[in-house]
This record gives sequence, C-alpha cells and structure tokens, in this order.
Amino acid sequence: MTDQEHAPALRLAIGTPLNIQVQADTGAARLNARVLGMLEGASIIAHLLAPGPLRVGDKVSVRCLEGRSISAFRSTVIEICSSPYAHFHLSYPSQLERVEVRQSERVSVAIPVTVHTADGVGVTAEVRDLSASGALLVASAAVCKAGDHVDFDLPLVSGQMNRTLQMKASVRNAGALSHALGSAARYRCGLQFIELADADRLFLLGFVYERLSSSRGLFALEERASGES
Repeated sequence: MTDQEHAPALRLAIGTPLNIQVQADTGAARLNARVLGMLEGASIIAHLLAPGPLRVGDKVSVRCLEGRSISAFRSTVIEICSSPYAHFHLSYPSQLERVEVRQSERVSVAIPVTVHTADGVGVTAEVRDLSASGALLVASAAVCKAGDHVDFDLPLVSGQMNRTLQMKASVRNAGALSHALGSAARYRCGLQFIELADADRLFLLGFVYERLSSSRGLFALEERASGES
C-alpha cells in the first residue's frame, strides 16, 4: 500500500488555523499559522501569521479545527521557503487524534473586564464563559439590553503568550440572575462577537481549543511526542 493509503484523512480547508508547538521547546509560545494547501500523504503547506522560531527538522505538535472536531497530530517541518512568499511544509501525519465538539462550545473562565456601552459608560463585569463566537457576561449592574452593541478589552493567555483582544459584541439576550435574599443583585448578558480581526480570532480560537483539548485529553498526544523526541 502507498503512503496515501496509510495516511489518516485530514479535512483541512485553505485558511484553516493551525496551533503549533515545537516539541523541543515546550515552554515557548505556541505559533499560529494558516493552511495554504495540502497533498494527502505528503505534506501540509502553511504560513505563520507572525514570525516564529521554526526550523527545518523541528518536530512539532499541531492542533486544529476540522469542521466540528478538534484534531491533534505530530509532524516535522520538512521545508521552509521564502519565495514567492513565506511558507513552510509539515510532513503529513501518520496518526491523528480527533474529538467532536458542539457548535460554539464554551469553556468556563472568570475574566474581569470593563464593558463600554454605546453611550460611553464603563461598567465592571466578568466574562464567565467563552467561545470562539460569543461569551456570557455577568455584572453587578444592568449593563445593556438585547440589541445593544458593547465593547471591552479581553486579556487572554494561550501557549505562554499574553494578548489583549479588543472585542466588539452584539447583545443577544440580557436579564437579572436569581439571587438569595439579602445578596447583591447580578445581571447577565449573552454576547455574540462581531468585527473581530483575523489575528485576534485565531488567538481566541487557540485559547478555546487549548482549554477544550486539555479537558478532553488531546494534550496526551503532545506529551507522548515530547517523551519520544
């Protein structure tokens, strides 16, 4: 049988975000890349969204989203090219781990933010859960109502990298949370993100996938890979 017949089936469309970790440097920041093309059984072609320490021969662990699944695999950087534009080739994986996820699945967080409404008022709140497309916001005051637009800075850490995303969102629903007699009232807002820059969207995806992957065991593949290198 040929390599193509042995190779696992990858569903990587052009533009698919890749989250890459060099195995020899597990403390380094993860690298964000985007798929340019692929030849099944041969290589995956991609380019980095920001310069990073990637060299020919590096063994890497890769995570990506395929449709409604998070996938993880090991690979090797087999070529780095600068012409006619910067891109690199990853060896096609021989094994693949894939976990199904629900559409817009959220991860639990507790991130303090200051939410600004259209009239410029700033309200202290907390992002309680987060997906690549939206979030639940909890505040001590009624921040907004359904149909409003809000914005806030969202600090995230993904793969040892700190980044603050400038978020704009549409309020899908809002209301008071139930609370015990004598306790302070709390209010919730369900948000849908809008106008998110590509680089920020990829970082947010990496953060969410990292949390989901960790909870579902996809980091085990990377840990095994590091132990074998």
